[in-house]
This record gives sequence, C-alpha cells and structure tokens, in this order.
Amino acid sequence: MSTLRRLALSSFVTGLVVALDQLTKAAARVYLARRPPISLCGGVVRLVYSENVGAFLGLGAALRPTARVLIFGVFSGLLLIGVIVHLVTARGLARFDVIAASLLVAGGLGNLIDRALHDGRVTDFVSLGIGPLRTGIFNVADVAIVAGVGWLLVSSVARGRESRQGRQ
Repeated sequence: MSTLRRLALSSFVTGLVVALDQLTKAAARVYLARRPPISLCGGVVRLVYSENVGAFLGLGAALRPTARVLIFGVFSGLLLIGVIVHLVTARGLARFDVIAASLLVAGGLGNLIDRALHDGRVTDFVSLGIGPLRTGIFNVADVAIVAGVGWLLVSSVARGRESRQGRQ
C-alpha cells in the first residue's frame, strides 16, 4: 500500500471515529447528565453519564492533577505521535494494520480532546452486562482503542507464526 493511500485511509478512519466519538459524547452530556441511567436490551446495555479523570476503569484517578496531565496528556500525546509517524513511514503495512493503528490514534485523540476541553475529564456513557456482571463505563474512543490494540496484537502473533513457519 502506497504512503498516499495509507495516509488517505488513516485520515478517513481517524476523522470518522473522532467525529463519532465527539458527537456521542456531546449527546451524552446533553441527554444523560444529571439523569438516571437508561436500560436497553433488557438491561444488557446501560446508558449512564460519567466523567472520568483517570484512564481505563478509572486507573490513575487518584493521582495528583499534574501527574494526570503528564501521563494522560503529554505521554499519551507523544505515544499518538509515534503511532502516526509509524503509519506514515512504515513500509509494507497491511490494510487492516493501517485501520487498526488509525483506530488507536482516533481513540486516543478523542479522549485527548475531551481532556483538553473538559478540565481533564473524559465523558463516558455506556456499560454492558448481564445481571451483576458489568463492564466499566466507556465511550466510542475506548472501543476504538481496544479494537485497534486487539487487532494489532492478533496481527503481530500471526506474523510471528508465519515468520517461524518460513524458517522451518
């Protein structure tokens, strides 16, 4: 895949996911804040407004504000820049790896935008579960990050297997 095609695909995926993330978070702030949770699909999906100053499942929420800015702002931003540089410069990336890396970038950007615009807080609004077994509260950016990382891990394992089989 040429650099130009890779850049076009990455820009499309990133732009689409960031837009969807920001639109759904804006809707959550308008329609869910200061209201009781909304249960859908027999309670499997629960829409509940939450603001998270930490990371996944609130990790790091107890850190001092300066530490949170450094970790969730500066470090995350540098990590995203690294992924973007890799997307632009790497040769031979498969189409799905470009999409996965773009999902990772989009999710990171979506949450960084929230932190920048909402005093270090990220808007979360979806929880899944059955009975007492529930996920944490998350958003579209979180789904994009998990999907991107998941695909890159699967792809990496598959490439490792192919490489080992090729040497035998």
